[in-house]
Amino acid sequence: MMHLWSHVSTRILKLLSTGLFMVLCFAPDQAESKVIASRFTLPGASPKKVNLFKSSNDFTVLLISDSGSAAQVAKLREHFSQYPMVMSHFLSLPQGGWEGTLTFNQHIKDASLTRTKGGLALTVMAKDERTILFSHIDNAPPRSVPSRYTGAQFRKAERFLESGNVRRATQLFIELGQDYALRSWASLRLADLDLMLENEVEACRSYNYLIEKESHRIAGVLAELRALAAGCDDKKTLDLDWAEVIKRISFADGPISDYLWGEYLWLVDFLARSHKEAMLFISLEDMKKEDPRIRLLPDALRQKLFSRAVYMAPTSFDVVRAYYRYKDVLKTHPDRKALGLDIARAMLDLDLLGETEQLLQPLLKETTGALGSSWERRKGLAQVMVLTAWTYQALGHPVMMDQMAKIYRKRFKKGLKMPTAVGATLGKFIFEKELQELRQGIKNLKRTIRKESRKSKSLIPKYEAAEAKAKADEAKAKSAQAGGLK
Repeated sequence: MMHLWSHVSTRILKLLSTGLFMVLCFAPDQAESKVIASRFTLPGASPKKVNLFKSSNDFTVLLISDSGSAAQVAKLREHFSQYPMVMSHFLSLPQGGWEGTLTFNQHIKDASLTRTKGGLALTVMAKDERTILFSHIDNAPPRSVPSRYTGAQFRKAERFLESGNVRRATQLFIELGQDYALRSWASLRLADLDLMLENEVEACRSYNYLIEKESHRIAGVLAELRALAAGCDDKKTLDLDWAEVIKRISFADGPISDYLWGEYLWLVDFLARSHKEAMLFISLEDMKKEDPRIRLLPDALRQKLFSRAVYMAPTSFDVVRAYYRYKDVLKTHPDRKALGLDIARAMLDLDLLGETEQLLQPLLKETTGALGSSWERRKGLAQVMVLTAWTYQALGHPVMMDQMAKIYRKRFKKGLKMPTAVGATLGKFIFEKELQELRQGIKNLKRTIRKESRKSKSLIPKYEAAEAKAKADEAKAKSAQAGGLK
């Protein structure tokens, strides 16, 4: 008993002794109301022309404007460069207007566009990370504990906690700590209570004790995950030995294994807030090749992580690396067209021209887009055609580029404007005149070839006749040489 009481925080003991305890049944509702609101102005944006779409990865929003110039795109880039917590990317669209991708470092709850005196502003409501953590701990208690006789009492304590009778729940957790099988579980839940009471120092002390003394138990594994989510001792996601954690979770037996796996999946979604972290959690599935018992991520979570890895990548190289390592995820991804377009741009930046063409070909065939969808609004097919023609130009295939320009004109009733060089943005175009000069040059070349061909037919005998005459002349020369020798 002394073992457990020594790790109950003084705050809990004081509140118990005085009979005053915070009723936590209202905490989840209050927690849900805690959001971080950020407002960003959109210089030069027209209120009626801009559409907003939220990505499925929970961190990215897409802005699409039906009108706008290259100068406005430059202003938007300059404006959002002053926000280090936002990864922004703006470019001009082939048919006019612009699009912008904004990726934040916090889970987005909601985003909206509002009119301002200066034009238009983007309001982003981000979820408070501690609120998400507290809500999860309160709503996802252990559903099964390894004790045949006191498991019912443990569940009773959880019901008291859910109903708001925290005083009685805490007393039961302390009493249940006398059972050796439940000691680590009771300590874990008391540490969770400290965390929800915002007594982080005591909570981290209890988590660290469980990690040190009970690491061989399931509660010790959960304490390690809780401590990481709570930021105890400034722990970072990449500092943990995730390979060992995955093995412990995958090899767990009994009903508790599903609960433990659910905790891991929640933590993956909660912690993957950067390119490196998203790539880390996807890469852990590679352990399946060594041991078939390793559990795999659900498709929805894997796709979400892949999307974050692409949109949060700091360089084009990181985007392409994520694609080559996990290209199978893109095939079934619900946003495969949008992601494929961004990956193709990254490949062009790295001069991977052949690979870019292969990636763009399937996108050319997927011409359909739901009315009002982000792909239809961003003129996705037009962008794919421009990038394809651009790739042909860089590959030195003027005829293929010309054919793509003709298809573009037929499809959109407008001439294709090409960028001057690979590495330039889609906003830097050249005029249709260059394509006209190219067509005229090809026509002149064909005319010259036909003219030379006709001239050759009139001056040069046919090959068979020329060959026969050459053989006859050779035989005549040999006979003359033989007669002279005689």
